[in-house]
Amino acid sequence: EIDAREMCGISCTDAGQCPSSTACYATHPNYCGDSNFTPFQWIDPVVSTSWARCGKSEVDARSFCKPVCNSDADCSVFSGER
Repeated sequence: EIDAREMCGISCTDAGQCPSSTACYATHPNYCGDSNFTPFQWIDPVVSTSWARCGKSEVDARSFCKPVCNSDADCSVFSGER
């Protein structure tokens, strides 16, 4: 999913349209739908070992590397994170 979102893979509506060993994931039109958007080229990326992060949504938490948490109580209620 992160590869599809971050690298703007080919457009698809189901996994049958994807190269082998990949799947079809939804992306945000404001990234991949913008013809002026250039995907960032990662050099030696590291995958986080954190399984939960604070955020207003799952995408917000994962895309913007929000603070690691163990429960909703660890997150800022004032900013609407959970």
